[in-house]
Amino acid sequence: MKKSSVCWIGLVTAILFLFSFAGCDTESEGSDIPDDVAELGGGAIELVGEVISIALDYGDYTTTGMTITSSDSGGTAILTNYRPYYESPITVTGTIVVTVLSTNPIKLQIAGNCTLGNSDFSTLSITGTATWAKGDDMDDEPQSYSGSITIDGTKYSIDDMMDAVEDLEDD
Repeated sequence: MKKSSVCWIGLVTAILFLFSFAGCDTESEGSDIPDDVAELGGGAIELVGEVISIALDYGDYTTTGMTITSSDSGGTAILTNYRPYYESPITVTGTIVVTVLSTNPIKLQIAGNCTLGNSDFSTLSITGTATWAKGDDMDDEPQSYSGSITIDGTKYSIDDMMDAVEDLEDD
């Protein structure tokens, strides 16, 4: 599975930019999720994408605020005041665990709990699965995904969050 998720991860790479803008309370068209929540949720999805890419494609990794350990069954990221990008005021502390449930079709389980610093929000957790079609690799978009993102105690489905993030990109 090494080096195969880079293209899929690129899909959510642009979402990372939204992470820094969590601060307004308007809503995207067609979504009941406020823009600031959607931006943070999009940032969380991007961070999980980074962990998947590094853990499954490249192996063990350490950078300022993030240590990822990798194995054949997945990877674990330990975040300590991690800044999602260089100029980000937001810091993330917690863990993200990616477990490979199957390889054909590819099916991953994701679980993470984090606290946020320098943000309008204080906690974020994500649980879910992503499944690719049989024969596809992680260069392709997942065929399905399910789960939830909880921000400061309010739970949102990943489907709804992805729709809200898409609405933001369309605005």
